[in-house]
Amino acid sequence: AEVGSEFQVLSRERGLAVATDAGSGLGVIGDEVKLREVLQNLLTNALAHARTRVLLRAGRHERPDGEVVRVLVEDDGPGIPPERLHGVFDRYKHGGTGTGLGLAICREFIELHGGETWAESNEGQWARFLFTLPVATDARPPAALDTSPGAAQPRVLLLEDDAETAALVSRTLRGRYRLETVRDGREGLARARSLAPDIILLDAFLPGMDGLDVVAALRSSADTAAIPVVLISSHPDLSEKLQGLQLGAGVDYQGKPFQPVELLARVERALRLREAERALERSRLLLRHAGRDPSTGLLDREGLAGRVVEEYARAQRHGRHLALVRLAVPTLEPGPAAHAIRQNLRAHDVVAHLGDGRFALALPETDLTSAEVLCRRLMRRLEPGSTGSFRTLDAMALPTAGQALGALLGSDLDG
Repeated sequence: AEVGSEFQVLSRERGLAVATDAGSGLGVIGDEVKLREVLQNLLTNALAHARTRVLLRAGRHERPDGEVVRVLVEDDGPGIPPERLHGVFDRYKHGGTGTGLGLAICREFIELHGGETWAESNEGQWARFLFTLPVATDARPPAALDTSPGAAQPRVLLLEDDAETAALVSRTLRGRYRLETVRDGREGLARARSLAPDIILLDAFLPGMDGLDVVAALRSSADTAAIPVVLISSHPDLSEKLQGLQLGAGVDYQGKPFQPVELLARVERALRLREAERALERSRLLLRHAGRDPSTGLLDREGLAGRVVEEYARAQRHGRHLALVRLAVPTLEPGPAAHAIRQNLRAHDVVAHLGDGRFALALPETDLTSAEVLCRRLMRRLEPGSTGSFRTLDAMALPTAGQALGALLGSDLDG
């Protein structure tokens, strides 16, 4: 809705209308800047071809492999000829045809998010550019940022025996956080285990149990190890001492005396970092649900199966080539190997990690000869003079997508 409103002035200058239909609760985990760039590119393209209107719509969409968020940008322009429709996102086929390199970049951004892009058109009437994104079942803003009335405020546990410091912390955090104060280190550790606060602030020197011992005990328990901690102390050497104790991530230091804005910024930063870690873990889970291999970010076997079926149907429909490849690079770590493979392929080429240094590729609009040339060049870059190997298959030589997939995952590839 925000991106659509940004284009209202430009559209009115051209005598066009931009309508936005954005459903509520469409949670996705992604790069907001990059997704905005995708929408801005697609809207710019649509406005360049529209006669009277452009429609931007987002909604949930059920597919056989699960639910996704589907975004559509439609214009009522002259449309796209059928022979050009399959190549509008190809970076090598723009220029002089009414589409530009921006569409290829859109495709790359969406595929990096685990989604897909395609175009539809009724020539002479309209053109649609669509993309999907995996649904985030637990996507929510960082707790420290949600200060709306009635929103659940993050809980802060303060371990501080100095009344003046405790009062200053209370005034600093009032209205933004729920604060509970404990004066004793041993009691504070017990409260941390029972309360499970969002963040703990504590003095380095406490009665009952030293503050550093409290932090060590927190980090040794699975229930409290991830809670961010800010140590508050006037001791000048404590910051260096903390580095040597190897207490792990999530432990920060605030010296005394301090300005309220310093402490507030430190607390908000700690909560943002923790929420980012949670979001990263949720994104890993989403990758698994979306047919992605968490170790490389590439497709897994399930994700590969869906894409091969799609590419096979597309190649059959348009009478085009589709080469399938299996690579084996057992001496390389999966992450670097995946990055090198992806860097040397086109944006719309399909890549999957099968485990144990094995990768599967589906190369649209590529014949066997071209696929073999590509693989030899790729193997030289991946493992010069090594035992790495590849096998190739012409998918269109097989009567069904299932047989093509079985050949790709099996051991009977030619090459």
